[in-house]
Amino acid sequence: EREAGEALFVGSGVLWFAHRDDGFEAASEVTLRRLDVPVERLPREEVEARWPEISAGDLAFALHEPEAGVLRARVGVRAAVRAFERQGGTLIHARVRPGRAAAGRLAELDSDRGEHLAAGAFVFAAGPWLPRLFPDLVGGLIGITKQDVVFLGPAPGDSRFEADRFPAWIDYDAEIYGIPGLDGRGPKVPPDAYGRPFDPDATDRLVDASSIETVRRYLAIRIPGLADRPVVETRVCQYEATPDTHFILDRHPDLENVWLAGGGSGHAFKHGPEIGRYVVGSLDGGVPP
Repeated sequence: EREAGEALFVGSGVLWFAHRDDGFEAASEVTLRRLDVPVERLPREEVEARWPEISAGDLAFALHEPEAGVLRARVGVRAAVRAFERQGGTLIHARVRPGRAAAGRLAELDSDRGEHLAAGAFVFAAGPWLPRLFPDLVGGLIGITKQDVVFLGPAPGDSRFEADRFPAWIDYDAEIYGIPGLDGRGPKVPPDAYGRPFDPDATDRLVDASSIETVRRYLAIRIPGLADRPVVETRVCQYEATPDTHFILDRHPDLENVWLAGGGSGHAFKHGPEIGRYVVGSLDGGVPP
């Protein structure tokens, strides 16, 4: 934010809906308190008192992180590109693949425009395309799934679900989460269960009707005021998930100057700065702290 000169984080707070007294949320509370991260354990009645739009009657409790919030991913990526270019980097839009290699090192990339791009080191952070670039290495380790995203439109003038009044929320057990209205868009509610296998090059990015049904069915229980609002925008994203949802950050076993960064599993973006520091530190031959 300091470098970009614009807000990339919106401090809406985050609510975790807990269905059990001894689940993921309770374990997280212990960790957060040990690290001195502000957190509140709220009974059902307190959740409904603070946010009357939420129906919490079936919950065990909710965990509230008042200093947490939402990252403006689209704005953040553009800001990172501008910073990269200011520091002398060049952004090229092309499909590339590993090219000529010799003596255990990759010499260049070949692009679909006929270019040969030479460098001393290469980092492949290709998201859902990583298994296609290195099928023998990660083709069986990373699964690409279709993840539908739904935006709902509150009634005109209804600001109850905007980020300055309503938190982001996560229902881990129900496999769904929500982001309040931001940047002129309505609240975003994506089902978080793994979708069906997806080809990022060949499949239309149209959400399934069943995903919209899942969103409405859940909201009817948890946030009834949004359940019947119109869908104003949809997106299709991809998870490229590893079996344990951990990231892949490793050197290519046969090419000493090639590194792979992938396996985002739906949660890599928020870790992006630390992933970047780790990989850049690894390029120098050390083991970053």
